[in-house]
Amino acid sequence: MMVLSVAVAVTGALCVFVLVLNLGMIRRMREQSEQLADLRKTAGPPHRDGLGRGALAGDFTATATSGAVVSRDGAVVPRLAGFFSPGCQPCEEQLPGFIEYAATFGGEVLSVVAADGKETPDAHVRRLEAVGEVVVATSGDPLHSAFRVGGYPALYVLDPDGRVISEGASIASLRGGLTAPSPV
Repeated sequence: MMVLSVAVAVTGALCVFVLVLNLGMIRRMREQSEQLADLRKTAGPPHRDGLGRGALAGDFTATATSGAVVSRDGAVVPRLAGFFSPGCQPCEEQLPGFIEYAATFGGEVLSVVAADGKETPDAHVRRLEAVGEVVVATSGDPLHSAFRVGGYPALYVLDPDGRVISEGASIASLRGGLTAPSPV
């Protein structure tokens, strides 16, 4: 009987010890979550390659799949630009939203599809041609360099002068940075 009492006491003490450890870990995780939230508020979005808001896109001239010549200085209304790569999972996720947004954008739409992967860009090109001009290009070409694209997807809204109004890797982040782009 005494052995049973000792076993129950030891088990109870062990349970209390584990409970105290778990409560300590939960408290520490909450503190770290709050610290991370505070850091995100003050640090802004994580650094990524590409042009930031207010930056001027570099000079570029490219021929679209339609045969049209596109350039930075050719826009007379705000321009939506999107850079995509076949086989890129985030691109696949953002492409339908980009196409939907582009269909109602109210300005020129320029889509750039990377052609340096294993996958053919044809499916992307066909879908994007429905909403604007499409250029098939390799990363590092003048068009990618003009926007300093370092990853996909990369989305921009430019004013008529070629300055970035809004940028991001998702339609949600793109919309969040807009202050009502309207045709000029």
